[in-house]
Amino acid sequence: MFTNNAHLQGTATVPGLAIDVSGSRVLYADTSAGRDVLRIHDVGVPDVMVLSEASARVQRNVAFLTASGAIFEKLTGGLSTGGVLHEYRNGSLLTLGTGYTASLVVNGSYTAWVLDPTHDLHLRELGAGVTTIAATNAVNTNYDVTANGDVAYWTPDYQIVFIPAHGAALQISHDSSMRNIYPISDGTRVVFLKQSLNQPIIQQIVSATTAGSETVVSTRAADLSPAPPYGSDYEVNAGWFAYTKQSATYELQVWSNSPANLTRQVSFFGTSSRIESLGANGEIVFVNGSNRYEALPPYNSAVLLGAAIGKVLWRDGHFVVLMGGTVFVVQ
Repeated sequence: MFTNNAHLQGTATVPGLAIDVSGSRVLYADTSAGRDVLRIHDVGVPDVMVLSEASARVQRNVAFLTASGAIFEKLTGGLSTGGVLHEYRNGSLLTLGTGYTASLVVNGSYTAWVLDPTHDLHLRELGAGVTTIAATNAVNTNYDVTANGDVAYWTPDYQIVFIPAHGAALQISHDSSMRNIYPISDGTRVVFLKQSLNQPIIQQIVSATTAGSETVVSTRAADLSPAPPYGSDYEVNAGWFAYTKQSATYELQVWSNSPANLTRQVSFFGTSSRIESLGANGEIVFVNGSNRYEALPPYNSAVLLGAAIGKVLWRDGHFVVLMGGTVFVVQ
């Protein structure tokens, strides 16, 4: 059912839970049979069944559309027993690996994953269907891949590594006084978290060049509250960088740094805000309390989009919101 919110335009509805969207296609989980039946919906054509197994369930946060189908992880038991990573490619179901991945990243025509118990980071070019081992010392969560095939990850000894597409690995962090973890990258910079080794836990958000020059943009206590139970504290996209920063009164505010290195504050609430998504044009969707807001450069004001329910994605040059089985485009 479409909402009457003037800022959200309903574009598609599927008979299940929408997971991802690309163009006119929607990846969704049909739960009518009492289990996840993974399907792809497209306008004007019958829905395509990707997976239907009574003994398996789909990791809904590890499922994405690709140009030739979809890539996802299914679990045959609990997280401790692992699962199977699949690519549904041009009508065929391929097995890419077994184990458990806490993260699967898809960006453009590239995807990356690490499956327990190894530390091998796999990089797959989805167009050609070719997989290579980009690294053998990666932690199996919170790594990143760009649309050009650059990779950023962290190691078991808490250092950040960036691998440019078709290039040699570059170690970005070098200190041992803090843990360097959770990197993201758009190919122009690498953003990651530094965390103190001892109590009280202090965290820093660091923006680094791909050559390793670091700038600390935010420092705060790791258990800062109140804060919403969703959203993130830093995002990058096409040279734009959004992050949260603790104010003098201890709440988190959202800030933006442009490709021209212009920094602006985005949120101005008396309670903490978190970032949901960042667009390639600098547009930011963020959450404050139970509400969702949109702000565009130069961030003179934020527009209330409604309740912070569903999932926000940047797709095809605009934000989409997935609420149940409905896809909304943010106007």
